[in-house]
Amino acid sequence: MDRLAVSSSALKSIGYDAQAMILEIEREDGSVFQYLDVPSSTYEALMMADSKGKYFNSHVKPLYKYNRVKYASPLPAPKALADELPTLDESSPTLEDLPDTTSTLNEVNRGYRKPKS
Repeated sequence: MDRLAVSSSALKSIGYDAQAMILEIEREDGSVFQYLDVPSSTYEALMMADSKGKYFNSHVKPLYKYNRVKYASPLPAPKALADELPTLDESSPTLEDLPDTTSTLNEVNRGYRKPKS
């Protein structure tokens, strides 16, 4: 189904099949839903609405059955994320460079008293 890009913070594109009475919504996250038995008047009102997201949330989403036809876009591949991580070199801190907090934790634990029940 062809969809038209729309100006909305929640919806990316909207399509409508008048014969089948199917309203297709693509959300900003890339997921796509088809709403069933939607009259053309609802589609037309949605396309004319100042806030398509608000109209959709109040006049379409709670009233019509739907099928999800595409899930949201997946997260970037792990390699892409790894490429953004800083690399370690000889000047990078090691565990030995971290302050020793063992004695502080022991002092805190000694002063801890179990609450009376």
